[in-house]
Amino acid sequence: MILLGIDYGTKYWGCAVGSSATGHADPLGSVKVVNHEPDWQVLDQWLKDWKPDSIVIGVPLKMDGTPFEVTKKAQAAAETLRSRYEVTVYEADERMSTVEAKDELFEHKGKKALTKSNVDTRSAQIILERWIYMNV
Repeated sequence: MILLGIDYGTKYWGCAVGSSATGHADPLGSVKVVNHEPDWQVLDQWLKDWKPDSIVIGVPLKMDGTPFEVTKKAQAAAETLRSRYEVTVYEADERMSTVEAKDELFEHKGKKALTKSNVDTRSAQIILERWIYMNV
């Protein structure tokens, strides 16, 4: 099964593509969000190219599991993805994915690797790989 992973954000969505067979995800890049809308042309092209069976979108939660205000926005984005694409969309707990992404990038590539795009994309990989591990 091919999966598209999304690290939801109000300004950018980090994206990755992965396989349930390998449990591994690779970076695709980040998608700019303008007026609460992601660059649909980029997402449309990735879905056309990769033909994912499902999308996994990260939903931010507080450490105690309660929602942030942005949690509702991520859930609304998941609903938009469901209506736009003919694939199943799963919502995944994304707690600590950004922290983990920053730590890994810094450790392996140094401070210069901590760009917004790199962090968002690595976060999408982490969210997707965690989801595959827990659900497949």
